[in-house]
Amino acid sequence: MKCLAMRLGPEFHDEADIRFLLRHLDISAYDDAMEILERFYPLERFPQKTLYALQELWEGSRPDRRSAHHPGGCFGRT
Repeated sequence: MKCLAMRLGPEFHDEADIRFLLRHLDISAYDDAMEILERFYPLERFPQKTLYALQELWEGSRPDRRSAHHPGGCFGRT
């Protein structure tokens, strides 16, 4: 639900909350995160800006935790 309701902007803490949840749940690959999201919500319900933001979080992440399908990595950005 946090991902579906994600608000963008410096005044919101959704990005940090999502990063925390992914680390806490040990989700380190973009494809794994998308698979979990699709179990609960059809991706068609996600605003396109949210899907772009999630992918951008992965692409801007630490290089030591990269996904094979998405070379940008995961949400563990420092």
